[in-house]
Amino acid sequence: MKKILLTLTALVIAIATQAQQTEDMYIYFNNGGVDKIEIADVDSITFVAPTMQTAEDTGLPRVYITTPGGVGINSKDVYVEDGTLSIFDKNGGLELNILSDFKGRGNSTWQMPKKPYAIKLSSKAEVMGMPKHKRWVLLANWVDRTLLRNDIAFEIAKKCPALPWTPRGEFVELYLNGKHRGNYYLCEHIKIDKNRVNIDEIDEETPETDLSGGYLLEFDTYSNAEINYFYTKHKNLPVTIKEPDEEVITSWEHPAYTYIQDYVNSVEEALKKGDYSEIETLIDVESYAEWWLLYNLVGNLEPNHPKSCYMYKKRNGKLYAGPAWDFDCATFIPGRKGALLTQVLWYGYLFKHDAFKSLVKERWTVLKPEFEKVFTYIDEKAEYIRESNEINLEMWPVTQNVNEDIDLSYDDAVNRMKEAYRERITELDVLITNY
Repeated sequence: MKKILLTLTALVIAIATQAQQTEDMYIYFNNGGVDKIEIADVDSITFVAPTMQTAEDTGLPRVYITTPGGVGINSKDVYVEDGTLSIFDKNGGLELNILSDFKGRGNSTWQMPKKPYAIKLSSKAEVMGMPKHKRWVLLANWVDRTLLRNDIAFEIAKKCPALPWTPRGEFVELYLNGKHRGNYYLCEHIKIDKNRVNIDEIDEETPETDLSGGYLLEFDTYSNAEINYFYTKHKNLPVTIKEPDEEVITSWEHPAYTYIQDYVNSVEEALKKGDYSEIETLIDVESYAEWWLLYNLVGNLEPNHPKSCYMYKKRNGKLYAGPAWDFDCATFIPGRKGALLTQVLWYGYLFKHDAFKSLVKERWTVLKPEFEKVFTYIDEKAEYIRESNEINLEMWPVTQNVNEDIDLSYDDAVNRMKEAYRERITELDVLITNY
């Protein structure tokens, strides 16, 4: 029987390399020497998780990224290939060990000290109970004193039936090449997939007769940093075609590019003309109503730019608002009055119609009791990551006061978030009742 003795710092590398070399292996952790493990060949695969009581043992699941030779992840454009992703649940059990590629992600967030990352698995895999896919993200949430804003906003979005998919995510402790990097939010990347944005996917084989969908679009001021983008005819809104990607839409003369550009412009034309019956044939107005409610509730002003505003189009179907994304910056701030975002994107056109206002009022009446349930969720999540938040703040002090809470204690920052959310519910209730 062959044995290999390794230090704890080699834990992830051992799992990553040995587990991929043989189907007959057994890993156990020698608690007699807390920092050592033994690996031996046996007839079946069994993973017994280590007991690691360290200063970073916060009770959260642990994510280990190991890159070849310990090379850093320093680009958001080029993947570091052939690394390993290993995930241990909060009880120390190994959930996943898989070859993966890694790169940075984000626009403004990539310029911050605590970096966010993109993950591309070597094959589709279930991650922490979330459905199988190759593409995942690790959000850093550096500017968020509470670390909760993205997760709470996603929870609110999940109360909206006209927004059928919202990214799922879990708080984790991240270790990069053996070094603890703090609290991260491991979540689903926005992609077309049966378990994510569930629409038909256009590929190289799709005939021109089927080019009516599906499309995933992002309205974002950084659109010209992408390959396939355009600006709308009347409002000059920047639109990135996220999917199909450049492997399918190989030029701006491609029929799929022409189709979706023409369709978006036809939507804007109909909105500008003001024929509400025509508008209803082109966009799913209920999704636009619920998307607006969500962004008003959390006070997300990113659509003013616009930034991170997603829409998608089904095959032979309408254009939909969503999914929701990007809530860590300048959200949940008390004192914001009135109806927000009534002029952003196409809402200036929509709010001219009493029919749309009536729809917003109807959706608010139905959803308000569901929105009010989120306070309990905030308390539960705040307690869950309390210890992790404390350690993370020591590692990554927040110096940009975009959420106006960096000088507060954790409890005060969370209470301030709840205060802002409660204010917005009260404010919207008065405003929308008068629609």
